[in-house]
Amino acid sequence: MNGFHPRSIEDFLKCADFIDWINNPKPNTDKFWEDWCARNPDKINMLQHARELLQGMKLEENNKLDKKERNQILEKLIIENRAYNRRRITEYREKMSRSTSIRIRAVAASVVLIGVLFFGRSLLTEKENTPVHNEISWVTKVVPRGIKKVFTLPDNSVVTVNSGSEFSYSSDFSNDRMVKLKGQAFFEVTSDPKRPFRVVSKDITTMVLGTSFDMKAYDDGSDLHVAVVSGKVEVKTEVGLNSLLTKGEVSFYNPELQAMQKTDYDYEELIGWKDKIIKFDRASYNEVFRVLSNWYDIDFIVDPSLRLRGKYTAKFKDQSLPNVIIGLEHSSNLKFEFQGKQVLVSRKQQNDIK
Repeated sequence: MNGFHPRSIEDFLKCADFIDWINNPKPNTDKFWEDWCARNPDKINMLQHARELLQGMKLEENNKLDKKERNQILEKLIIENRAYNRRRITEYREKMSRSTSIRIRAVAASVVLIGVLFFGRSLLTEKENTPVHNEISWVTKVVPRGIKKVFTLPDNSVVTVNSGSEFSYSSDFSNDRMVKLKGQAFFEVTSDPKRPFRVVSKDITTMVLGTSFDMKAYDDGSDLHVAVVSGKVEVKTEVGLNSLLTKGEVSFYNPELQAMQKTDYDYEELIGWKDKIIKFDRASYNEVFRVLSNWYDIDFIVDPSLRLRGKYTAKFKDQSLPNVIIGLEHSSNLKFEFQGKQVLVSRKQQNDIK
């Protein structure tokens, strides 16, 4: 099995060890497939799909299939599964739920696959009395500007959420570990090879097993990023771009240009926020004001006649907003004036320069 290199879902469904693991999981086989997934993160989606197909089948206990017959059924299953899209599956389910008792026995075995119908040696049908699907609700956590919060998910994964962010997870999280994110969060994911952890955020989806990483996806036009601290993750975009990341790597994605860049990163600049560190490295002043607005829950009002030019580089560790503003004033030609929950930004006049 160390040489198992599947190219398609069919390869999983023809692998006796994989089928045995799904049907009869044990601690040693769980560990084997967990390690296999860690070595082959690009195959996780394929494995997950194959697992769902196998779990959707039920072989009658009083029937046995030889290897050739089993492979024929599985091959037909895959072909037909690809041929039917979700709309056809829904139509089929509705039709079958209205029908009377239907029983079709195959020569070698009776196979039931929920939601998929294929013709050949075996004809699969849904059971009578289609179960009523429970409606899935979403648990949403909102973190306002100016504060940060830490949450523990049902699987014991820990999420540290940055200011001005929102994330949600479904009431079915025990079966489907999917999280939706708007804003920025740092994830410390509990390993579970049978249930990959997904983070859906704006234009990108991140798939992981057990790892820690930072993800930023604010709705403010700035670039999205996924930065890995440990383990491996796979990042996919809606336009088909993908990137496999390991420790110390980050992918930046620009939704407007639909461009993705993979590189290394400065931990304090991207993730220092959770350790009370603000770090700018040749950042535009608009970016500086955006970060500070979110961090301190305050709005910067820029004089309309002022054209913000140049870049700003600085680092602050657990500093108050007044101290940060003093640093800005000393290193720029800008003047800052506090008015309640606003900071007015204008150009320094001659008498303001000391």
